[in-house]
Amino acid sequence: MAELNSLIREVASEFPDAHPHKLAKLVAERTEPELMFDFYVVALERLVADRIRLDRNATMNSGKSRSPKLEERRTWWARMLAERVHVGESKWKPLGDCTVDDIDFCISERRDQVGALLGQIAKFETIRDAMLSHSVVTAAELPDGAVEL
Repeated sequence: MAELNSLIREVASEFPDAHPHKLAKLVAERTEPELMFDFYVVALERLVADRIRLDRNATMNSGKSRSPKLEERRTWWARMLAERVHVGESKWKPLGDCTVDDIDFCISERRDQVGALLGQIAKFETIRDAMLSHSVVTAAELPDGAVEL
């Protein structure tokens, strides 16, 4: 939602050192009452998706899949099949309903995420290396042109 994004950017630019919690409070205080419900839904969407992801990852990463106890493995697999995954085009499915194409989408999406994170890591390393080579304490002290990302 463009209005919410605009308000967030406005508040963030006014308070560049503020913690996200403080920024969220300021955004809420400045939100027009008639937009509150729509903004809340937009904000909750990310929170809900994160909760689904955290629960799925906790299940996927648990050691129960390799437990010597058959019942623990069965319970783990049942939980895995019930976990929801994004399968493209804003669609979500329980893992148990996924086709090979859906699983291929999950794999591709995660590879893209890993690639993006590796790109960010490389940029941070470039900044850090420039800071070390210029013997500066903060990134803001780097001379113009010292970093090319």
